[in-house]
Amino acid sequence: MMQGFTKRKQLLHELLMYGYNVSDRVIRKQIETMITKDGYSIQSSEKGYSLIITDKQFTQSIEYLNSKAEAIAIRKNCLIRNFNLGKTQEQLNLFQTV
Repeated sequence: MMQGFTKRKQLLHELLMYGYNVSDRVIRKQIETMITKDGYSIQSSEKGYSLIITDKQFTQSIEYLNSKAEAIAIRKNCLIRNFNLGKTQEQLNLFQTV
């Protein structure tokens, strides 16, 4: 069985062609719901989305999620550190309009 990947950009384009007025965030949320509430085994990666059929795909999917989780945890910890260091006012100056 041939297993392909569908990129979000491609999926968004096709949905818009069929008249669905959706955004990238809506697609991401729907895929999340399909996994967490509807029970689908969908993997996501830099290649796109695909159904998980083999043990190898399952392992690759878990490894990908673990790497994303680690990067998010690092980002979260840096935000906590930066906020606690009192960088808030300094950062506000970066976002003020001229």
